[in-house]
Amino acid sequence: MSDYANVPEINSLYQEQANILQAVDILDDTGTIMTFRVAPTDQSVNPNALSITIATVSPSQQLLDACRTQMVTRYNDINIQLQSLGISNTPPDLS
Repeated sequence: MSDYANVPEINSLYQEQANILQAVDILDDTGTIMTFRVAPTDQSVNPNALSITIATVSPSQQLLDACRTQMVTRYNDINIQLQSLGISNTPPDLS
């Protein structure tokens, strides 16, 4: 059973999973990747650096496949995080 204090984190994880699922569905339906956004964290050497958005022009199939693989990995990792927070009925893993 989950602790009520974990509800905001659980909701954020479910939202991230929903977004990943939509992105994977789009890629699987001949979608493409139009931009990447990279941002510093509080662990960065320069945490005050600005984030940057990179537009992609005709990304390769290799890039699309690698991004899909990483999104699937993240989706499945979220299931592990949810289980560690006491959620027992996580969605099925993606492949």
